[in-house]
Amino acid sequence: MAAAMTRPVTVSRRALLAAVALTSPAAALGRIPYGGRLRLSVPWPITTLDPAALNDAFSALFASAVFEPIFALDAAGGAYPTLADSLPIKQATGCRFHLRPGLKTGAGAALTAADVAATLARARTRGGVGVLGELEAPVLSTREPLAVLFPHATPEAVARALASPLLALVPRQFSPMAPDGCGAFRVELSRGRALFTRNPHAARGPAFLDAIEVASVSDLAELLRGFETGRTDVGWFGSGLYRAVKDAVGFEAPCYGFAALLAGKSAGAWGAAGTLQALLDAIPAQRLAHLGLRGLPPLARGSAAWGGPSTTIAVSSAAPQLVAVARALAASMTTPGHELSVTEKSAEELESLRASRQFGLLVDCVRAPSAAPREVELALRSAASPEVAKRSPRTASAPARELGRQLPLGVIGELSVWGARRAAFDALDAWNLGAVSFRS
Repeated sequence: MAAAMTRPVTVSRRALLAAVALTSPAAALGRIPYGGRLRLSVPWPITTLDPAALNDAFSALFASAVFEPIFALDAAGGAYPTLADSLPIKQATGCRFHLRPGLKTGAGAALTAADVAATLARARTRGGVGVLGELEAPVLSTREPLAVLFPHATPEAVARALASPLLALVPRQFSPMAPDGCGAFRVELSRGRALFTRNPHAARGPAFLDAIEVASVSDLAELLRGFETGRTDVGWFGSGLYRAVKDAVGFEAPCYGFAALLAGKSAGAWGAAGTLQALLDAIPAQRLAHLGLRGLPPLARGSAAWGGPSTTIAVSSAAPQLVAVARALAASMTTPGHELSVTEKSAEELESLRASRQFGLLVDCVRAPSAAPREVELALRSAASPEVAKRSPRTASAPARELGRQLPLGVIGELSVWGARRAAFDALDAWNLGAVSFRS
């Protein structure tokens, strides 16, 4: 597989567009080219697209192409409005802002303050629980359909929370099976496939590409085989299965999530906070690096021997990367009398296990909503315990593996798209898909 590459800093689409305009060959003509079709395979199931999903890797990769948050953060961490007409303004009873007038989804649905309230209420029951924390539900005005008031909240707290991709704006009747947003692309989902096309109603401007075609694969080797044979434009974890592709350019996109090991009720005392992270930190990196994981500890410390009851490691049957990771963990951690075996589960079964905690161990994806350490921490805390995440320390921002030493989950490694791309596609490294362009 390709050698490790330096991970780029995540930037906003506006900043990226400016940078691309200066560096692309098209800059000589004063424009970025429109058109082109990007073809991708992913080692994840394609069933829904939901900006508030915390455990769906497909959504982690592609939700930002279809949905926009109300605010965003610049490279210095300062908030700026994207779907609002200004930053929140302090009021005697809290703060308020107005949505930009005329916002529409890809399907043409008008967006108002009522959609903001519905978006936040929905996210609070999903991956946005930690980000929203103790922020109260917004109050709407009967006279101003675009006005949103947050009682007892500071403008800074509201803007920072609503900059999270987990709180990206969706219409009131939103369905993740028929996703609709105001981002750069529209999307149509079918069994194991997704087709993204340019959104004419995009709130911040439509995509440069005409379309992105995405297909799910059940075999990790297919991620490179498709690139080598010309069926896809991105090779995961390398530049070819048997030989390097001639026009391949190495690249690495930002981390979009974490492979995590969670403890259920059947793990007993071995599911205590910090225990799983200690076991994972003792596994040599070479046992997992070939599976595409980043962020592995350079030096293994301690013992990886599982001392809890013999149990199973549950994992999604439709996620070949996580299945391979689960098998590697079972082989590394099993000891006589304390055997670990892998059991593959459907999406419905996994959802039930997450809710009931009636399992031994579970390998799952936890989304990294952005590169901001605070958002990463809230996501991991929410995956471990949504109730605890609501009361997370406001100033906390521990690194992921360090945080695993405080929680009943362990961070196995980082998930990112890295390997090679076809040279004709510009700006793919930042994974801001609306800003990707194609040079014919």
